[in-house]
Amino acid sequence: MQEKKEEEILKKYAKICTEDVKDFISRYDENGLSSSKAAENIRNYGINSIKQAKPKKWYHFFFGSLFSTFNKILIGIAIILCYTDVILADTPNWANIIVISILVIVSTLLEFFEEYHSNKAAEKLKEMVSAKSTVLRD
Repeated sequence: MQEKKEEEILKKYAKICTEDVKDFISRYDENGLSSSKAAENIRNYGINSIKQAKPKKWYHFFFGSLFSTFNKILIGIAIILCYTDVILADTPNWANIIVISILVIVSTLLEFFEEYHSNKAAEKLKEMVSAKSTVLRD
């Protein structure tokens, strides 16, 4: 029931957003909504507020960095080298695998710190910005 209502609201919102400015103004009048119409809209649709997404935890950034495309390729190469250089070889050679493992660790840490700090900076910017509007009633 709630999903259907939200879907109807989104369709109505999409229609309003794509309508011509003159049509919009003529529909809603230049004087704004009346107090009774505003109260009715609040009852029907809820308050008009911007929902803020919860900030991600550090481990989301870490695992996102660990399983980036570059690291997936390196991990795939390391798995192939484990098979060819360790399992199939007469004398196991771990050098290539260690080098690739170090590359994965360094790549993960660099990407993690870069993304984590930039996200923290973006969160601080969001706190500094406030949305204000002027409302005309009656």
